[in-house]
Amino acid sequence: MATRKKLSEMTPIERTDRIMNHSTWDEAEEAGIEILARCMAKRVYAEGKGINYMTDLLNRICTRADEWAKENSFKLACAKRGYEEQQKKNNNENK
Repeated sequence: MATRKKLSEMTPIERTDRIMNHSTWDEAEEAGIEILARCMAKRVYAEGKGINYMTDLLNRICTRADEWAKENSFKLACAKRGYEEQQKKNNNENK
């Protein structure tokens, strides 16, 4: 039987995965925005990094999004199907 790691023993990515497994996509997005906002504020206001930092950060986010999409294509396909079904249901209710 595998033992569960304590939060203090997990890497930041492992902690993120654990949180994501128990959150909706909307909740995860809000948490991500808060984390990025705090990091950006520190880099821009405390460290004096400006537009170049923001451009580099956005590039890193986009690159990682593409990598994640390739690694998790099945999850995305399921999410897309669920989204399409929800939109179809919403359209039928509005008629």
